[in-house]
Amino acid sequence: MTSRGGWKEHTDYPLTPRDGDDDLDLVVGPCNEFAYSAALEVARSQRTRYNPLLVLADVGLGKSHLSCAVGNHVLEKTPGQKVFYTTAEGFVTEMVNGLRRKQLDQFKEKYRNQCDLLVIDGIEFLSGKAHTQMELAHTLDALTSAKKRIVLTSNLPPKEIPEMEETLKSRVTSGLVVDIKPPDPETRCRILQQKARQEGVSLPDDVTEFLAKRLTGNVRQLESGLINLIAKASLLRRPIDLDLAREVTSTILRDNSFPAKPTIEQILECVCNYFKIEPEAIVSKSRKRSLYYPRQIAMYLCRKHTDATLTAIGKAFKRDHASVIHSLAVIQKKCVADATTRHQIAFLSERIMKGL
Repeated sequence: MTSRGGWKEHTDYPLTPRDGDDDLDLVVGPCNEFAYSAALEVARSQRTRYNPLLVLADVGLGKSHLSCAVGNHVLEKTPGQKVFYTTAEGFVTEMVNGLRRKQLDQFKEKYRNQCDLLVIDGIEFLSGKAHTQMELAHTLDALTSAKKRIVLTSNLPPKEIPEMEETLKSRVTSGLVVDIKPPDPETRCRILQQKARQEGVSLPDDVTEFLAKRLTGNVRQLESGLINLIAKASLLRRPIDLDLAREVTSTILRDNSFPAKPTIEQILECVCNYFKIEPEAIVSKSRKRSLYYPRQIAMYLCRKHTDATLTAIGKAFKRDHASVIHSLAVIQKKCVADATTRHQIAFLSERIMKGL
């Protein structure tokens, strides 16, 4: 991939004109129509009213796709613009390196004065990183004052990101906040058909509808199902039909039923079995290490695998909202720094999703 103005062009996220339009190359449906329209406005206008644009979505629903498409559009239509893309993790790393090398002024100059469009993916990663949050807040202020465009993405609403400074929360939500929902059945069918065309494969309508009905998780799951279907048909020299689609989806979903999200009670039971403690003990007021850590793990997994609000999780564990936020922040940090915690989270997540 080439780099222009600090932007690594994402060939996975193309901006290709369709039927004479200069729209972003995305499948648009009720789930993402508002986010798409806002992103298109930011891409087209150097004096957009929607600044910064914050795109919220769970993993695999297309927020990175959409934000990168904005950058590609700007470079395609106005090549002289300086567009910078980075993940929040990359922003942190670059800032830390600047501090270590005593080159922080160059870092500030790059993002504050040499940037026409800034795209930062995954700002939830900034949780607990107070110094970087302050620097980003100042950067956003500088870009906003200079009428430069900003696109941010996050898995969580800023108010739910643990240990995020109020100053930064205010900055990132001062423009337009949009969200992307899981695609509806019709949109899932259109996504499958588009991906199939890109692969040079003709996907029968009945197979398309079957996959769209079965694979309801996110766009990545749809893509995985299609890739597996095409690969199996090619390697085994079999036709792409319903029988093959059933085999593929059965493998992906591991059973013949629609995957249901686990409940807080199921997660609590799984964690208690793993740590060999009683459910009554984990929700007690005890702050013993033997209970405190499993309790934090359980809260983190509830947030990860259910749609429950922080208030609902707190109620289930007989804790207040602030206690839940603290627990999420603690485990999130441990996942970064401690391999044991990462392995425990991965192991428990797998058992939870399998219903064990």
